[in-house]
Amino acid sequence: MLNQHLGAIKHLLLVCYFYPPDGGAGTQRPLSIARHAAACGWSVTVLTRDQSHERSVWDPADPTLHQSFAHVREVRIAVPEGSNAMEMIAGNGAHEDPWLRALTDEAGKLHRDNPFDHVLITMPPYGMAPLARMIQTVCPQTPVSIDLRDPWAFDGAFAYSKKSLWRQNMAAMEDTLKVSHGVVVNTPEVRKRILNTFDDLDSDRIEVVTNGFEPDAFELDQPPQPKGFDPDCMHLVHVGTLHSSVVMRYRGIKGWLRHFKNYRAEPVDIVGRTAVPILHAIAALNLAGHPGIDKLRLVL
Repeated sequence: MLNQHLGAIKHLLLVCYFYPPDGGAGTQRPLSIARHAAACGWSVTVLTRDQSHERSVWDPADPTLHQSFAHVREVRIAVPEGSNAMEMIAGNGAHEDPWLRALTDEAGKLHRDNPFDHVLITMPPYGMAPLARMIQTVCPQTPVSIDLRDPWAFDGAFAYSKKSLWRQNMAAMEDTLKVSHGVVVNTPEVRKRILNTFDDLDSDRIEVVTNGFEPDAFELDQPPQPKGFDPDCMHLVHVGTLHSSVVMRYRGIKGWLRHFKNYRAEPVDIVGRTAVPILHAIAALNLAGHPGIDKLRLVL
């Protein structure tokens, strides 16, 4: 059902928090959505934040990502003080968040000037979840869908200081899924879990669009070579975010107490998101005197 409707879209409103020149993982999917929607002949309006903000490790500036595409228009709204939209928890009173209200007002103004055929809100941060309901009030009769990207309340990588906050997110997740006209997730497993967890959800409204890559990014005359590249060696190259801070966070007595106090939706070991496991494996090969260890290079 969602695919059939999207196939007829003429004007798409894409609402996101991360968008180039933001770097990091969060900006990749919104950029690809805008790029490919425009390539399919849709007119796309990207409603996002402006760039007058302090950056963190999650959104480093990367001007190389900021590209101009035909039929893609950017509208940026400053994030005022007091906004909690960046929070990973969709808390109470979110409907009064000043940035979410500003986004909603701007969406209504844009809709009056040039009506949208569909609205797609891509998260995280999940503090944006109330927009699924808010934008429907200013864009009546316009389908509003959400793109989760991550499994939200099911994600064991996110630690809650107390279980009640997780329950709060589960309630917000259920409400958002049910009020949205369509839901996009990035793995079949997440789709299955949503349908098994929440009642009264039409399975036809939940689509899977996996993460991928842009083929033209690899169409290079001369592939880039890391510093110290040796063509006779095997190189293991990490090109994502290093979550190394979590290793220190759970060390020592205070770290163990923090580990047991926090609540996770799944009993995952967050160290698996760091380079620690591969470093342990390399150390084991080295201690065992593996003949290939001298030909192994790890590039972070």
